[in-house]
Amino acid sequence: MKMSMKKVVISMLIINRKLSKKGFSLIELMVAVVILAMAVLGIFLAFSSAWTGMAVGRDITVATNYARGEMETIKNKPFETLSTEEPTNYTEGKFSISTNIINESIGGAGRNDLKRVTTTVSWENREVKLEMLIYGYM
Repeated sequence: MKMSMKKVVISMLIINRKLSKKGFSLIELMVAVVILAMAVLGIFLAFSSAWTGMAVGRDITVATNYARGEMETIKNKPFETLSTEEPTNYTEGKFSISTNIINESIGGAGRNDLKRVTTTVSWENREVKLEMLIYGYM
């Protein structure tokens, strides 16, 4: 009788091994789902970061182009007509553009032969600032 009981136990162990190799247990499935979810979340966060970075880069490019356009407009004006009284301010979409012209002198007291032009484009707590000096020989 002991011998047959031993055979029964061994045969049950062999059957259990065969059954356990046929599929996944619930714990294995849950671990696989958690690992997959972490991988998908990581990919989603990477895409989200990249999208935000692209939007910021686009805004900086647009703001820089507005500032350069304003500088080109000022460079094309005659030196004598550049007004230093008050800054020029206007809004283009979400961008606020401000241009300020200041008289400076390199030729001695009383000469206005140099003007410093500062153009600032600001939006959503960010800004792009360009400066140039224009020399008007007299």
